[in-house]
Order: sequence, then structure tokens, then C-alpha cells
Amino acid sequence: MTGQETINGSGKGTGAVSEGGGSGGGENGTGGNGLYSAVDEMPKFRGGDINKFREWVQKKTKYPEVATINGIQGRVYVTFIVEKDGSVTNGKVVKGVDPLINDEALKAVMSSPKWTPGKQRGTAVRVSYIIMLNFQL
Repeated sequence: MTGQETINGSGKGTGAVSEGGGSGGGENGTGGNGLYSAVDEMPKFRGGDINKFREWVQKKTKYPEVATINGIQGRVYVTFIVEKDGSVTNGKVVKGVDPLINDEALKAVMSSPKWTPGKQRGTAVRVSYIIMLNFQL
């Protein structure tokens, strides 16, 4: 499942994010090193589902002022892992637009507080996610 975030630019370099988030990756739900894309109990962000994370990313993401001035816009895809302890790690921009926007998207995702970890058969496991952020002027 892939989600979409839309960050709208303004003259002040701030923005808003709407809908997005989801799981992705892994063969038959698991990749190397016990990494899953879908599990019995998906990770929870602040007691909610991925929608809570969407709201949180919306508040954390700022459209870079220089990007606004230069008319830079587009979609940035960020992957990350929710670890067994709930921490967010391995954030990477897998498809970006411009370093200004790419860095802001990655910074917002990686500044996430801990999640409640995902579980497979009652055991905490690593779960991969991919999120798409759409920077639009």
C-alpha cells in the first residue's frame, strides 16, 4: 500500500500535508533480516493507525522557502522501518525531486517519535513502510 502526502507551498516556506502512508516491500510479507511489509498487528503511531502518522507528518513538514521561490515541486518517496522497539530507522529517499525538498521530506519522517511496534504471531517485528509526499505550489 502506498500513501500520498501533499505539501502545499506558500511565500513563508511552510506547508500542509494531506493523506498518506502505508506499507511496502518484502517477498511474501518478509524480506531479509525479518523485515515485514504486512503483519498480524501493524505498528501504531501514538495509539492510532497510519492516519495518525499522516497528521503528524503534516504538522512537521515545511515547504522550503527557496524551493517555493524557485518553483520546485514534485513527489518524494521515502522508505523507513519501524523497528521492534518502535523506533524509526533506515529512512531513505528512494525517488526524489530536488535536494531541498528531498531533505525536508526525510527530516520530517525521521523525526518521528517511537511507535508501538508491529507484531507477527504475538512477537514484535520490523515493518517497512513507504510514504509519498507531494510537494505542490
